[in-house]
Amino acid sequence: MLKPVPMQKIRVVGLRKDLEQVVGLLHDLGTVQFTKCEDVRLLGEKPLDVYPKISEQLVRMRAIEGALKARKLEEKQPLLSVEELLAECARVDIDKRLGQIRDRLEAIATEKKELSEAAVILEGLKGLGVDLSVMKSREACFFVGRIPNNKLEWLEGAIKAATDRYILKSRRINRIESVCAVVADKRHAEHISNALQKAGFAEARLPPLPGKPEEALEAVRRRIAQLEKEKQDLDRDVGELSDKYYSKIVGLREMLEIYSERAYVPSQFARTQHAFVFEAWLPAAKYDMVKDALRGRFGKSVVIEPIETDEVPPTLLNNPSFLGPFEFMIEFISLPKGNEIDPTLLFALVFPFFYGMMLGDFGYGLVSLLIALALMAKFKNTILEPVAKVWAYASIPTLFFGIVYDEFFGFRHSQLLGFRLYEGVPRMENINLLLVLTILIGVGHLTLGFFLAALNKFRKREWLHMVAKFGWIAVELSGILLVVTLVFHILPEGVAIPAAVLGVMGLIPIVKAEGITSIIEIPGLASNILSYARILAVGIASVVVAELINELLMPKPSQGLLMLVFIPIYVVLHMFNIVLGMFEALVQGARLNYVEFFSKFYEGGGKRFNPFSYVKQTTA
Repeated sequence: MLKPVPMQKIRVVGLRKDLEQVVGLLHDLGTVQFTKCEDVRLLGEKPLDVYPKISEQLVRMRAIEGALKARKLEEKQPLLSVEELLAECARVDIDKRLGQIRDRLEAIATEKKELSEAAVILEGLKGLGVDLSVMKSREACFFVGRIPNNKLEWLEGAIKAATDRYILKSRRINRIESVCAVVADKRHAEHISNALQKAGFAEARLPPLPGKPEEALEAVRRRIAQLEKEKQDLDRDVGELSDKYYSKIVGLREMLEIYSERAYVPSQFARTQHAFVFEAWLPAAKYDMVKDALRGRFGKSVVIEPIETDEVPPTLLNNPSFLGPFEFMIEFISLPKGNEIDPTLLFALVFPFFYGMMLGDFGYGLVSLLIALALMAKFKNTILEPVAKVWAYASIPTLFFGIVYDEFFGFRHSQLLGFRLYEGVPRMENINLLLVLTILIGVGHLTLGFFLAALNKFRKREWLHMVAKFGWIAVELSGILLVVTLVFHILPEGVAIPAAVLGVMGLIPIVKAEGITSIIEIPGLASNILSYARILAVGIASVVVAELINELLMPKPSQGLLMLVFIPIYVVLHMFNIVLGMFEALVQGARLNYVEFFSKFYEGGGKRFNPFSYVKQTTA
């Protein structure tokens, strides 16, 4: 769990006549990730000849599936051969009918939208005495549409400036707009059009409906009803086609996707006239299985051999399912490289501990857990679900620390029960003790980080850099001993000289491996250690606020009716303090891991192992 799955790079050579079958076998096994095989001595392979036909039918089946309505899938269909699959696709002939239905539905939607807008305008024109037959007049211009209410007066003045022979009628339809109709001599059409444009007029396109607005409105409504009936009939046709063909189309599409991947992947291979060559990564533990499968099918005509390489392998993490949310949090920042430590388990152990130590109130931890569980239920199968799970896990140590600190919504347990069960370690009374404890935790955490960095360098055989990481541990311990001896006088002064020597000895490999400028990072190391004091600081702030809320706003029966006022204020302030404390614990707990700890050993930037495989959903 502390490292990604070991990977092995392989080279496979075989006869080109077996290429399609080799690819099919590896696709079924789903254990290899191909890499681009480039060799100036070899030609580049190309996709299989059948690839264009498969791609054409795949596009077609996807379009048909998108046009149909989803239905419950029937029993799984057997995987057809390429020839059978293409023949079966050719027998599917519903795409023309679906295209006609789609085009008609789009036309209906467009016409309904126009008619609905016309209905709003006609509703506004009712009772204004407007004759729509003027729309066909050759001598008059006619404009109808919406206009801002505050522009009506200006518009009428602009029209009057050009002619007195006009009709302008309007009716307010809401606080902002009015329906407006303008009729005038056609000679002034351009002037009126410009005035309308300046007034913010939105012209409506009415269908040719001569007569009164009331009659036209009735005709529009009848036409909308006809279109809706036609749409329902077309939807029913699509439903019937979906009932008959959906499962089949989904199955054909899935098979085409499988064969499409198989037909295209050879473009990453190299070849001679009669042979193909490819390279790939696979989990080292699967090497023998793949080798036996190829030899069992093709005998000596296919050769597989391991390749020794210094390349960084793709990353395949192998953590238990309960660590999945923490793995998500690691990958959210950066996926570990295939040859470095996987920090998922360490993060899963340390982050909840830090969170619980900071929030540290049993009652607050209980609320935190309930909120996390609610978020898990509400945001299931979303990006927030793993975050909520991490939050829920972190709430459990909070309950433990709440008991240790003897904090229950800011109260001691004896204040709530009326008698004492145990002697806790209240944070407000043990600040010095807890400060030293948090600093020691930081020292241990950072020391572990340096040790893991040395382990990474050991695995890469970078010996000098490995020793330099141990040098940083020596510098860290030297600094602690010097501070404890010379500043706090806890240890005898004779410890100072050996501590200083230890620090100098640690600096020698650091300078040799990382350069003289690495010395300026020593204050940064001290800052990293002191950062762990935030574990105490965040917790103390939450405790102080909780105790103030209890002291100043705790509802009491002696307050009489005022107690009804204090109860909601008391609850809201505690909830605010809980949310603030949870947020700070999440942020600061993550920071101590991502910034202080990971920076010592973790590089990230890995590329996920993406095997050549498929998941059968409808194909047997």
